[in-house]
Amino acid sequence: MNSKKITCIISHPWTDSNNVFIQRLEESLTKQGLDIKVDNERILSEDNLSLIIKNIIKSEGDIFILVLTNNALQSESCSKELDFALKTDKPIIPIFTDSCEIPESMTSLFYTDFRGLTNPDSPEFDVAKFDLEIEKLVRGIKKTLRMHQLISILNNHKPEKRIEAAKMLAEKRYPKAVKAIYTRLGKELDSNVIYWFAMALGKLAELKTLEGERAIKILKDLQSNKSLKVKQGVLNALMHLKRIK
Repeated sequence: MNSKKITCIISHPWTDSNNVFIQRLEESLTKQGLDIKVDNERILSEDNLSLIIKNIIKSEGDIFILVLTNNALQSESCSKELDFALKTDKPIIPIFTDSCEIPESMTSLFYTDFRGLTNPDSPEFDVAKFDLEIEKLVRGIKKTLRMHQLISILNNHKPEKRIEAAKMLAEKRYPKAVKAIYTRLGKELDSNVIYWFAMALGKLAELKTLEGERAIKILKDLQSNKSLKVKQGVLNALMHLKRIK
């Protein structure tokens, strides 16, 4: 029996300059065995990006591909909406087009770079490079979904499952794991699980991003925990960080 297809929703600025690119993107991902739904009705602009984000949050798609243009990224309002989208629990993969600059806040996430590859009708269009980015995108989709599945396991009723999920998220240095572990810590009562959460945060703190800084702060806050087991986990994690610096 075939496994269920992954459903991807593509939100994008539907304009004459990029609709050919979106069509090729949709066709290429469909050939890779994905179920693609394209949001053709909304335009990514300062006025209605919030509508796209709300649509993403309400949608039942497995993963969300947000095609970003230079104009969208230069808008202060759009940037705030994008930051909000990236902080949700939805798995979102940005696709960068045009000659836009990639925001530092997104460099720690998986993204694909289609800059210079948005005009399939051009004689200078690099088919091989486009296909390589498609393969990279498909791998990223599968990896991102796997990471989000692990995040959901952090709330499993079995302590050993929560520990294993934290270990795997840390090994992959998945940025969103920091927020997920922090959220779970608010209701976690098992000191052995918290010990391993601290160890995971030690590895996530290696990220040279805001998430890495947040992981360090969470570790320092855990130092006030009364459990000797937790204190040992925090100490081990901080010593690990000290060794690699």
